[in-house]
Amino acid sequence: MTSTSVIDKTAQGGDQEPENFLTCASGVKSWLGTLDHKRIGIMYLICITFAFTAAGLMALVIRSELFYPDQQLVSPSTYNQLFTLHGAMMVFLFIIPGIPAALGNFVIPMMLGAKDVAFPKLNLTSWYLWVTGAVFFVCALGFGGLDTGWTLYPPYSTTTSSAVVLSVLGAFILGFSSIATGINFVVTIQKMRPEGMGWFQMPLNLWALYATALMQVLATPVLGITVLLLFVEHTLHIGIFDPTLGGDPVLFQHFFWFYSHPAVYIMIVPAMGVVSELITTFSRKPVFGYRFIAYSSVSLALLAFLVWGHHMFVSGQSALANMVFSALTFTVAIPSAIKVFNWTATLYKGDIRLQTPMLYALSFLILFTIGGLTGLFLAILATDVHLHDTYFVVAHFHYVMMGSGLVAFLGALHYWWPKMFGRMYNELLGQDRGGRRVHRLQPDVLPAVHRGIAGHAAALLRLPAAVHGVSPVVDGRGVRPRRFDPDRCAQPPVVAAQRSEGTGKPLGFAGSRVGRCVAAVALQLRRRRSGSRSVRHGARRMGRQPRSRLHPEREGEGSLRRASQEDRRAEPWRALRTLVTNMTATQDAPASHAEHGHHDPHLAHHFDTPAQQFDSGKFGIWAFLLTEILFFSGLFCAYVVYRYLHPEIFLYGHQFLDVTWGAINTIVLICSSLTAAWAVRNAQLNQQGWLKINIILTILCACAFMGIKAVEYNHKIHEGLLPGKYYVAEAERAARHAEHSGAAATTHDAMTTHDAPATHDAPAAEESAHAVHYAEPENAGTFFGIYFCMTGLHAFHVLVGIAVFLWVLMRAFKGHFGPTYFAAVDYAALYWHLVDLIWIYLFPLLYLIH
Repeated sequence: MTSTSVIDKTAQGGDQEPENFLTCASGVKSWLGTLDHKRIGIMYLICITFAFTAAGLMALVIRSELFYPDQQLVSPSTYNQLFTLHGAMMVFLFIIPGIPAALGNFVIPMMLGAKDVAFPKLNLTSWYLWVTGAVFFVCALGFGGLDTGWTLYPPYSTTTSSAVVLSVLGAFILGFSSIATGINFVVTIQKMRPEGMGWFQMPLNLWALYATALMQVLATPVLGITVLLLFVEHTLHIGIFDPTLGGDPVLFQHFFWFYSHPAVYIMIVPAMGVVSELITTFSRKPVFGYRFIAYSSVSLALLAFLVWGHHMFVSGQSALANMVFSALTFTVAIPSAIKVFNWTATLYKGDIRLQTPMLYALSFLILFTIGGLTGLFLAILATDVHLHDTYFVVAHFHYVMMGSGLVAFLGALHYWWPKMFGRMYNELLGQDRGGRRVHRLQPDVLPAVHRGIAGHAAALLRLPAAVHGVSPVVDGRGVRPRRFDPDRCAQPPVVAAQRSEGTGKPLGFAGSRVGRCVAAVALQLRRRRSGSRSVRHGARRMGRQPRSRLHPEREGEGSLRRASQEDRRAEPWRALRTLVTNMTATQDAPASHAEHGHHDPHLAHHFDTPAQQFDSGKFGIWAFLLTEILFFSGLFCAYVVYRYLHPEIFLYGHQFLDVTWGAINTIVLICSSLTAAWAVRNAQLNQQGWLKINIILTILCACAFMGIKAVEYNHKIHEGLLPGKYYVAEAERAARHAEHSGAAATTHDAMTTHDAPATHDAPAAEESAHAVHYAEPENAGTFFGIYFCMTGLHAFHVLVGIAVFLWVLMRAFKGHFGPTYFAAVDYAALYWHLVDLIWIYLFPLLYLIH
């Protein structure tokens, strides 16, 4: 499947439209099972549009409720649920996957000249994970809602009766979707660039998406372990975050913001990449300071991990930590300012065309600058204490996310719309919406700045009556979709190079009725003289083409041909019907299979050589293992923090762990790593018999590990050494042993005639011998909660490893592996080595260190 291939049937004498990725097949089944990156991008686009609409309707209800001081629409409980779900859905379901997953999926392979992303199946899986996570959030509405705030702060999230479990599971699944997308993009950009494209020949949009993918891979695992611990805390009450059980709610804030602050840049850095594309295209000149903008994207990705503490200036941090985080926060403004200044320099003396995407790009510059300046106030310690958790923070966030991220998303959607659907949008309506974007957002967000300075908290339902007159109410015209008018919007399919040049009028001019008429006349005049003036200006000012390989202004490859006027008048809804009914995969021509080496049954269609496929897979598995390391690192950090806070709990719990069984498990896993490594070597040497034997030995060692772990778990469960609220106190355990021993002695006396005393209470005596060393502390179940979390997660990874090796064994019996292809064995072995390495860290932490 080539990303921009179009089969023009008219060139062969036919009257039909060219076949493309939308029309080559039809049916829901082919749509849901597609591996085409373009169709997966459109599937993301449709889904996030629904999520944005739902969250936007919630915002309308919230702002309408705040317009008057008295209750008029919803109850306080419903208001809290709408407030929470609006934030969660906007962040997790729309802004984060908006540009990367929807538009990035579509354009990245085409900008690279690749035939698809590195892992098409993983790409489709990430979409299914997104849909599953979204379903959990929607189900939360029907099961009590969610009223904790989108940050899910404990202890309220651990004690409320709302649907925290469903929402946390949804966030957990959405995190895996984000990780899968990030891994796919990192590997695609890293390994699938054409031979002549180095790092500094890439479009700036690819730099931004690459930096975003890095943040997704490095930050999202921390969110995964955070929401997983919150799920365990909410269901078992083991005392990780609940202060009444000895937990530390501030630790949750550290974990949450270590992910969520990079998530802010996951939202905004792709928007910056889009703006770089729009400004250089519609200014008709190369971007100013290409390398500085590229480096600034990577700098933002790195600095994003160092400033999470500025969200916690009032959470009890030390003064030194506050000063460090404040200073680091100011450094984030440097790469952001570099981008803004370079974009402005690009506009200077450029042949600017004020078409719809450019209007959105200019709106982005204004709104992002305002949002960035409001962020500087929050980085200052003295002012943040006053502004923290007020409407000033809400205004800052909406300026940056809605005013910048959403504007860039709309600009990118207009920019690539002809490339995606082969039909031109209505330019006059687009200029009307794009030109008014800045003006429409100010009445919505600017009053929140005033209210935040006045000290009004962000989540209050009832505000003083004096401020309700200036309460920011979302302008429905600013967020609603444009009315679909088939007579005006059903423009003919056009080649991308034939897009209109626009009117070049000032912002807002096309909004009036007179302006539209003048613009229509000016458009016709401009088309007539474009052949002379545009060429003259372009030859003098451009110097060279922009770096992007995908510019709808000039590139016609991959677009659909122009339809006849009769067809448009007969079927104005054809584009919409085609999009709904014919979203399926484009099939490669048979000639392309031979051209790209499809004589090799193990070579996927989108790779050119087996070496490229193996390198991409190896790089991808290492990126995945990095996410696993970060996932368990968060768990290890939680263990270290609670061991420091409550050493008596861990000292007491250690005496109930059997070091012998732990040591045996360590030896078993080390042996399994050796057999897994030998299996890879056997595949390389084509030793089929030994390959199967070593895979079987690896599986047996893993099963032995799980058997020993099952014995340990059975003992803990039988003795009542369970997490949190299920923990059985020492006195109750002793009573159980005494009752059991008494019953055993009575049975023994009835069955024997000897006078010797019964000795069947040895287990109870042994338990007492161990227990007397350390007195039972309060909240002793916290240790066993952490023990079951750490060892249970590791056991789950062992089960996954067993399943993977069983799949590899099935393929080995079919003779799939040999010296030319052994990637699956290698990847399985790498995963298994990581599982063993994690246990090597777990064993001393839990069993040996006292």
